[in-house]
Amino acid sequence: MKIQTRSNVKGESNIRSMAIAAMLTALSIVIPLLPIPKIVIEPFSATPASHLPAILSMFMGPYVCVATSIGAALGFFLGLGSAVIAMRAFSHIIFTILGCLMIKKKINIFVVWAVTMVLHGLAEAIVATVYGSAFSAVWLSVGVFTMIHHTIDFAISMVVYKALKTAKVM
Repeated sequence: MKIQTRSNVKGESNIRSMAIAAMLTALSIVIPLLPIPKIVIEPFSATPASHLPAILSMFMGPYVCVATSIGAALGFFLGLGSAVIAMRAFSHIIFTILGCLMIKKKINIFVVWAVTMVLHGLAEAIVATVYGSAFSAVWLSVGVFTMIHHTIDFAISMVVYKALKTAKVM
């Protein structure tokens, strides 16, 4: 009689990935709804730790990246009622999928951070510009401050990721 270990159970990794995806998506929705201090000067906004689920999703796969970005867009729309801020959150699909592909190719995490930071800032600035904000104000307030926010959240995400990896959750 053969005893199956956890690693031999078929489908466990899919269930585990789906559960983590669901938790990251739920966090993406909930974080904007929490009564924590936020900076909101439309089209710019900054919510502490709001990029953590998106950044962590890059270690899971492209479908998780899409789910967390949709969740963030929903959370920001429900929490702030702003279409431009919700669409900025939806644009996370771009940087998270690219980051995911870079991580899968084992590219240095500092390169992943730098590339995703610039892409994140550009994508959010473009969204704000499309929504009619003044070009110069957008590129400074949204583009540059998004890159700063991304850097802070990326650093926090790496600490959380290391803890989750040590605990064998991710």
